[in-house]
Amino acid sequence: MRNKKQPATAKQAASTFWDAIREIRLAKGMTQEELAEQVRDSADAPWISRVESGKKDISLRTAIRIAHALGVDMFVDRYKILGDD
Repeated sequence: MRNKKQPATAKQAASTFWDAIREIRLAKGMTQEELAEQVRDSADAPWISRVESGKKDISLRTAIRIAHALGVDMFVDRYKILGDD
C-alpha cells in the first residue's frame, strides 16, 4: 500500500511556486529589474525580490502578469509544483 504525502501548507505551496517563478526567470536570463519593468510601472528589482522570496503579498492579477511576462501559464498543475505523483 502506498503512503500518501501530507498536503502542503499554504506557506510551502507559495514558497514552491515562487521558487519555480525565480527558476524560470533565471533560465530565461531575465534580471529582476527586467521582469519588474514588464509587470508594472511601480515595480523594481527589490520588489520582485520580495515577491520571489514570499515576503511580499500580491494579488492574483499581479501573479498572472508576472507569469505572462515570463511566458508561462499561471495555472499549472499543483501536483507538478509540489512534486506529488
